Amino acid sequence: MKRVLCVSNLVDLIIYKSFSYLKNYNYEVYITATDEEQAIKIKENNCIPIKIPHYTGKVNYKAILALRKCIKEKKIDLTYSINSSDLSNALIAGIGTKVKNIAYRGTQAKIRPTDPTYYLGILNPRVHHVVCATEDIKEKLSKHYAKNQLTYNPKPYQIDWAKDAVQNPKVIKSLPKNAFIVAHLALTKGRPHKGLRQLIEGMNLIQDSNIHLIHIGDYEEEIFRIAKNSKNSNQIHFIGKRDDAVHYLPNAHVCICPSTRDASPRSLREAMACGVACVVTDIPGARDLVQHNETGLIIKPNSPDAIAEALTHLSQHPKLVKSYGKAGTAYLQEIFSLEVYVQKFVQIFNYLST
Repeated sequence: MKRVLCVSNLVDLIIYKSFSYLKNYNYEVYITATDEEQAIKIKENNCIPIKIPHYTGKVNYKAILALRKCIKEKKIDLTYSINSSDLSNALIAGIGTKVKNIAYRGTQAKIRPTDPTYYLGILNPRVHHVVCATEDIKEKLSKHYAKNQLTYNPKPYQIDWAKDAVQNPKVIKSLPKNAFIVAHLALTKGRPHKGLRQLIEGMNLIQDSNIHLIHIGDYEEEIFRIAKNSKNSNQIHFIGKRDDAVHYLPNAHVCICPSTRDASPRSLREAMACGVACVVTDIPGARDLVQHNETGLIIKPNSPDAIAEALTHLSQHPKLVKSYGKAGTAYLQEIFSLEVYVQKFVQIFNYLST
């Protein structure tokens, strides 16, 4: 039996569900947990939690010690790291051992070979394989890795994962009864590429007072002030960062991703699972999740005008919105299968274990 350690300071639902399937392929799976709530979820998904302190930096002494202890005591064969901090700490922890390291790359951010910090992570020669969220990311990494070291594996999403949200949706009581609701789920603080500013500017170009935006996630105070001082401020609602964000989707008409750079947003998969139409910008990754004029709309990036036009158009065509949502659910089931996702990991793990 081979042993895999998934390293992350914030493991998400997709990792819990997909890695639990690896037990069917003779893999023992360990997943890091920074608190008891995470540890419980890991156990519920038939994996073994490894307690480590919460960390954010690329070099955290206590996290490295905890990871190294696990690698040596559990005789870990493979590590899979979710972000750059996870990867650098895992690489340092594995020095002097035979563990092989796999990285996940979910951002199109440029790699700078002249910046030495990149050699702590994605450019480190001890990274044996990289799982890429989009084909675009895989192409960019081909400048630094051999073809057989890169795998495109878009994240899956099962309809059942949104079942509780559909059955127990959250509502904002202050919204008008017949409001056309646009949901935006994203962590935007310190991440201007998520497009929240453009989305707020687009909302202020809208003439229809029935269109309401709910932003679920963190945000910059400056963006909040702009929204609250705008002419359509009563149509823009900030809910804040919430663990139950997906529960606000079933009552929304549209889920929007206005990013100027993104990979493969989970919020769009969640929306599709809830039967919600999607609007995304024409950028690599995000546009791969939506079929234009079939499951939603693909619009020009960095354009408040395009946002306002798309939302106004959809608000005027409710039957079209419903058909997009229904088609999106079918597309999710067809293309973003958990079985296909897991099989690619099995292929990678088996290849590196031989």
